[in-house]
Amino acid sequence: MKKCLLIITTLLCVNSIYSQVLWTENFDGYNIGTFTTGQGGWDVTTDGSDVRIIAEPGRGNVLAWGWNQFPLPTIYSSGICDKNGFAALWNTRTMGNNVLKLEFDFYSKDFTGSPGEEFRTSLGFSILNGSRVSSFQCRINANESYITATTYPLKLHHNAAYNHTWIKVEIYIEYNASTNTSCLYTYVPSLNYLAVYERSGFNFLSSDVLTISASVLHSKQAFIGALMKYDNFKLSAIPTRPAHVGVNEQLTAKFT
Repeated sequence: MKKCLLIITTLLCVNSIYSQVLWTENFDGYNIGTFTTGQGGWDVTTDGSDVRIIAEPGRGNVLAWGWNQFPLPTIYSSGICDKNGFAALWNTRTMGNNVLKLEFDFYSKDFTGSPGEEFRTSLGFSILNGSRVSSFQCRINANESYITATTYPLKLHHNAAYNHTWIKVEIYIEYNASTNTSCLYTYVPSLNYLAVYERSGFNFLSSDVLTISASVLHSKQAFIGALMKYDNFKLSAIPTRPAHVGVNEQLTAKFT
């Protein structure tokens, strides 16, 4: 047991020493209030809801979505935040750091709606046709609250129950040029959740746009206040994927 812990600790230290941070965002540099296009290079669109920077006790500022209006002209209200330029950031990495790691913190309020309504949010990189390469997703409705992962083309991985606390999410992307195959890992340590996705014919590391979206589906009422929050983004280039991500196949949903 001690030897196993030593190996894992050593691997973590090696990754820490050689990892290269390419981008961070904790939203502390923004003013409290409505988050609009142009701030920090983000492109923000909303329909029947708001994206705002709010103060979170013990955290500082966070990115929040909610304040949903009713009635709506469509079946859902939505908010989308896009940020471009990640392909250029990736190309500045040090030679040998060929694994992309994106980490962030996430929180969702518990469901307060009616049957048929659903809170939903997703995050992932997009490829040229606008489809999401990989996505962390959280869905909250009258029956259940869970996190999952979606992929391109659209597939839902296995689910894990979500308990409405702040969680850290880690996404790892690897690309094998000799086989033209990308492999993506979505890992949530506190929920013991791991989803693995492999796809040939795509280089997911060429993705340029990070997209965060949120919505209330089939809204029957207005919702006051923040429903979902994001914080502490960090994009890194690392030499290898950590050993603890991908070792337990019992916790892995693998799609090809």
